[in-house]
Amino acid sequence: MKVEVHGLTLTYGDAVAVSDLDLTVDEGESLVLLGQSGCGKTSTMRCIAGLETPTSGVISIGGRPVFDSGSGVNRAPNKRNIGMVFQSYAIWPHMTVFENVAFPLRMKGRKGAEIRAAVRETLELVGLDHLADRGASLLSGGQMQRVALARSLAMQPSVLLLDEPLSNLDARLRHRLRMELRELQLRLGVTSMYVTHDQDEALALADRIALMQSGRIVQIGTPPEIYAQPGSASIAEFLGVDNIIPVTREDGSCVRLTATGQKVAVEPYAEGGDLRLCVRAEDVVLGPESTEAVSYRHLKKKKR
Repeated sequence: MKVEVHGLTLTYGDAVAVSDLDLTVDEGESLVLLGQSGCGKTSTMRCIAGLETPTSGVISIGGRPVFDSGSGVNRAPNKRNIGMVFQSYAIWPHMTVFENVAFPLRMKGRKGAEIRAAVRETLELVGLDHLADRGASLLSGGQMQRVALARSLAMQPSVLLLDEPLSNLDARLRHRLRMELRELQLRLGVTSMYVTHDQDEALALADRIALMQSGRIVQIGTPPEIYAQPGSASIAEFLGVDNIIPVTREDGSCVRLTATGQKVAVEPYAEGGDLRLCVRAEDVVLGPESTEAVSYRHLKKKKR
């Protein structure tokens, strides 16, 4: 289902975790909230899940408000039909794999045969049907992650929320599981939101990326758009661009390197604000000396 967030603000005393945030996630879309620790991405997700009460704003799922500070609407987390995979997985160690996945179905009042069929189908989906009777405490990290995902999917959620579920895994396993997550999301068509500080994860999992800084969304776009056209020098630096060079403007299609005075042809840029030239290593092409102008992408640092 479609998720709409308007004017979302969350404060803790004088500290602002989320500031007047607007966001729309279309039905079936995979949107990744990307940003450094403390930027407000997990707080935003917890507000959508109903685990935090926003200071103000409106949150709607499938066109129905689940939170509205103006009218006093605040539906309980279990009434929002949201599946959530936590960073710690939150797997109950005293239960078997089957019992963990069946738990939300029992809480919804489903009957035995229906529960068994749903659990079996979901465990097959994540490749754990052969471990249904195994104790959760005997699972590996990757298996626990799959159990947590299966538990969220078994209830057929309107929206699937994932809060850095791969951060506790080693790099090789993390890479494999992110591919499996993306394949599952595309196959099921479930609306999903994923929180991470890992740029590679965001690029691999997202239809769109919402990049957050200081409780706000500072840029939103498809992975190619975010990667190729970061909206500011600070965003480019966060995305791993090392070559960010101060330049001075000459005209709309040319800049001068501040350090050397050399002119560089660039794509047309808007007037106003300081300029930075962004060059990724893969953009550099070695060749014979030439006077032909080379076009580089640019970054415009916003005035504060």
